[in-house]
This record gives sequence, structure tokens and C-alpha cells, in this order.
Amino acid sequence: MTHSLKFGTSGLRGLAVELAGAESRRYATAFLAYLRKRGPVEQVLVGRDLRASSPAIAAEVMAALDAEVVDCGEVPTPALALAALERGAPAIMVTGSHIPADRNGLKFYRADGEIDKVDEAGILAALGAAPEHGRSPVAAPEVRARYVARYAMLL
Repeated sequence: MTHSLKFGTSGLRGLAVELAGAESRRYATAFLAYLRKRGPVEQVLVGRDLRASSPAIAAEVMAALDAEVVDCGEVPTPALALAALERGAPAIMVTGSHIPADRNGLKFYRADGEIDKVDEAGILAALGAAPEHGRSPVAAPEVRARYVARYAMLL
């Protein structure tokens, strides 16, 4: 079991080498299982930041989810959060935010916004073995394109 992975602001943080692989699949699966105890979940959006470890962690997250997985690609966290709110779907953002480059994290969003401490406890309670695979992701390049277009208007 890993030792550095801990919940913080809206998600899980720790050493990237500990989050990669089975641990990212375990937490993604636990998040989905927890949400499904509250109601049906058909779709989950996944985004990632530009850290070197983020693509591999995001691939593990997407591969683990037994739902329609929407790959939003490399986008800022607020862009993913907005897309999830607009679709009424939960999301997982692979991001280390402001922490050192050897670390990374999973930021979780319910369909109505960021998770809270109650949700963290529910996710931890749902942790189990890492699944081998879920469904293949569907790309959503419009999430990034919309973000870029919005900020290009400011120039």
C-alpha cells in the first residue's frame, strides 16, 4: 500500500510514481462506485495537465472506468470543471497543480461540482482492487478548443 497518497483540496495528491498504475485505477474506480451508490453515472470526463507523469496516469484512469469515458485531453482544471458542469457529468482531472514535479494528483468532480470531505470518505470506503480495464475513451477536443478560443478573444 502506498504512503504518500492523501486527500487534500478536492482530490488525491502524492508521489507520481505511487499514483501511477494500479493506484490511479483503484481511486478512479472507487470514485465511480461511490457516485453510483448515489445514482446512475453514464459518463465521466477526464482531463490532464502538462506534467510528464500526467498522460500515463490519465490513461490508467480512463482504462479503469466502466462508463463512457470522455477524454478532454490537456486542459486547465477550470476548463474541465466547466465542461463537466455543462454536461451534468462527473470528472477526474489529473493534475499536480502547484506541488513539485515529482508529485501528481487526481482532482474529483461530482456532476454538480467539487467533492467535499464526505465524498472523500465515501471514495476511501469504496477502494478495492484495481480493475484491469473499462471502456475505450471518446475524444472531446472541443473542450480545449473552447478554452483556447475564449482566451484568444482577450488578445
